[in-house]
Amino acid sequence: MISRTIMSFLIVLVCVFTVACSAFPSEREKFIVIETNETEASSSEEFVHSVQFHVEHFTFSEFVRESNCVAIGKYVSCKDVGRVMEYEFEITKVLRGNILEDRILAAQTRGNVSVDARSISFEAGTKIFEKNAEYILVLEQYDYVFTDSPTYMIPLGAPYIPLEKIEQSTLYGEAIPEFGKTPSLEYIIELITQEKREPEYQGYSFKYSKAEDIPTIVKESDVIVEIEILSIYLNVADDRTSYHCNIQRVLKEDSIGGLKEGNIIETILMKESAIVGEMYVLLLNRDEKAPMFLASSRNSVFLSTDEKAVKEIEEAVQKYQELNK
Repeated sequence: MISRTIMSFLIVLVCVFTVACSAFPSEREKFIVIETNETEASSSEEFVHSVQFHVEHFTFSEFVRESNCVAIGKYVSCKDVGRVMEYEFEITKVLRGNILEDRILAAQTRGNVSVDARSISFEAGTKIFEKNAEYILVLEQYDYVFTDSPTYMIPLGAPYIPLEKIEQSTLYGEAIPEFGKTPSLEYIIELITQEKREPEYQGYSFKYSKAEDIPTIVKESDVIVEIEILSIYLNVADDRTSYHCNIQRVLKEDSIGGLKEGNIIETILMKESAIVGEMYVLLLNRDEKAPMFLASSRNSVFLSTDEKAVKEIEEAVQKYQELNK
């Protein structure tokens, strides 16, 4: 089982990159990909309808408690990017968390959702907001290597709370019991602000190095491998590309271990930063619960023919290993 926080983050990665294996553990939520094979789902629409999410029922208070970011936002527009719907909001008031932007893009994975132990099902990532209307947004905020600013996610099944029609607020398409028969904005805000997350959650960040020099990036990377790029796995996002790679040699490995020559791994790198058929030395990070490897910095991809850079990496790895014997 896996936490909704990590789960939501993985939905961002898993669904954008079509990773076929599924889940991060959560106390209350399960994520199941019924079909994610690109050869079987030839279009984005077919892919969306092939993905099935199963989530455990959350109350409004539980949603708020698990969220690190709640705000009031005026709906501006939405963009269908195939497997994810991106909603643009103008932020008018922050109720929880740290939103510095005046406008944000909040993404929701598209797919069919069913709620465990209840006869409730719905489609996520639809056009449910009205232009210029204000909503209370229960969000998750993330930080990772591919973006210059925080990324926002609308969790599956998140409360729908239109301020101008607050009596029409719903959770999983049903009235929200905590709101009572005649809810007021003041009462709802009080419900939100009294819910405390323990420990106080500051945002899920898939670790990465902000360094630019090779020795520091080597030190802060989990895994360093020389690989051959076999194929592009996915190239649908604006800022990253997913590749299938064949490991040629392992220069540095984390405590998880298990990597060896000939292994096929999936790596997610900066947009179109590698060419199929070429050999590279990659500086990567991974999470023990994650099914993929991510660039450990914005300077983590080096052609094997770049002798100067490869030599510097090898020397930095050797120095790191000597200091950590």
